[in-house]
Amino acid sequence: MERNKNWKAKTIVISAIVIFSIIAMAQTAVAQPPAITVKGTVTYTNGTTAPYGWDVSISVDDKDYSADGEPWTGTTQFQWPIWDYSIAACAYTDDVVRATVNSPDLVYTGTNTAVCPGPGTMYINVTVSKGPEVDVIYPDGGEVLTIGTVEEVSASVVGPNNITSVNFTYYDGTDWNTIGAGIRVSGEPTDGIWNASWNTVGCPEGDAYLIKAEATDEEGGIADDTSTSTFTLYDGTKPLMRNASVAPSSVMVNETTPITFYVDVADRDTGIDVVVIDMNPGPGTDYKLMSKVGEYPLDTLTWEIYEYETSISFTSEGNYTYTVTVRDTSAALNTNSTDITVKAVTTQPFNISICTGWNLIAIPLNLSDPSLAKAITGAEDEDTIYRWVPGEGYKSAYYGGGQWWGQPEEVEPIEPGVGYWFDRKGADYNLTIEGDPLAGTTIETLISTGWNLIGYASLEETSLSVINDPEDEDTIYRWVPGEGYKSAYYGGGQWWGQPEEVEPIEPGVGYWFDRKGSAYYWTYTA
Repeated sequence: MERNKNWKAKTIVISAIVIFSIIAMAQTAVAQPPAITVKGTVTYTNGTTAPYGWDVSISVDDKDYSADGEPWTGTTQFQWPIWDYSIAACAYTDDVVRATVNSPDLVYTGTNTAVCPGPGTMYINVTVSKGPEVDVIYPDGGEVLTIGTVEEVSASVVGPNNITSVNFTYYDGTDWNTIGAGIRVSGEPTDGIWNASWNTVGCPEGDAYLIKAEATDEEGGIADDTSTSTFTLYDGTKPLMRNASVAPSSVMVNETTPITFYVDVADRDTGIDVVVIDMNPGPGTDYKLMSKVGEYPLDTLTWEIYEYETSISFTSEGNYTYTVTVRDTSAALNTNSTDITVKAVTTQPFNISICTGWNLIAIPLNLSDPSLAKAITGAEDEDTIYRWVPGEGYKSAYYGGGQWWGQPEEVEPIEPGVGYWFDRKGADYNLTIEGDPLAGTTIETLISTGWNLIGYASLEETSLSVINDPEDEDTIYRWVPGEGYKSAYYGGGQWWGQPEEVEPIEPGVGYWFDRKGSAYYWTYTA
């Protein structure tokens, strides 16, 4: 196969053949194994004697003599007529003694074993040979890679023996970090290309990156190579955005309305620098900084919550679009944008689904004409509306012959923040009402001790947390046609029972509130 001709210097650990002897080590304790002297030869594969000054270590396989200094190390010495390695060692009879030799430049290495015959002198001859040669192919220096991609790092490995493994690591300018074991993707066991998949998600930006490949052959030879020069990782991905919204989403024309814009942002690689909103929905720009108000984990990311509070006013109806932009902290200053639309209206329609039978409803708009005749259109004979008055009970009006009868004056006016029972005798239908949104208005509803029939006077749904100052055993009931009541009760600082079946608190829906504590005002901003 064709390979890079410019082989670089390798850091290689290989076996060599040595002539050596181990001088006996005096016993220092009863449990210490006997002292031995080991001698032998160290030669190249062609029989030539290796030089002096090479590192040699002696160890005992499958034994733990560390208290006695294992492995015993030294260097080959020239003492005619043999190369003599002198170092203290201990072993029991039948122990497997191992000698390992490395050349100073770690190009040659070798190992061999022999069974200890007992106290005295034993011989182990070691033959040393060259180990593998490694060349990092990719990335080898000068490349610019994008954080968040999966890169196939690659190295060429050639050796006299079969290559058993190649492990890859990367340097980020500060530390060496594991990539993992490579796979031979082409060539032969003694001459092949090895690759590993490197997921760069979470790696810091920088221009001091290096790749190292370390190869091991079947004889225990080890060699490694590092990229010729550094390469760069940069953040080229946009930050992420979700849950862009505004409350209220609809405002009245010619009214100044407090309004809050929201967005959640996250960045996989470097982090969030700034989030801005263009408060000029027409030509030109008027950027305002959004403020971070919280964060939460999701899908291995930390999402940051940003908001911007202001007041707006429009002189004409229409949809007004505001652009939110987020920028990360990368060198590239990647950005992402999303739009949020606010609707300006004079009056607004709202649909309430009415089923045959019992319905709990509420009106989330300020009606220009709050009479039953104008508010509850589409009524049929025997349809009945009930209003609950704490301390007095039900007030009702029934429909027949084109008008409302009974106590319509006690049911009227049809008000936001109030719940109504609607007993529908006719078929299912959509009740459409039209009025002014209460967005931005502070709503105060008197909650009496005992039973209350309430409605949520907003066009935006919310959670049970909108019920301010609940007390233990306070209970909220929601009526689901065809299923019956769903309830949640308060205790110990939270809602219990079926809160997930009561939530969300929705516009157009009425709720029974059984108040156990004293009377108070339920207060919120529509």
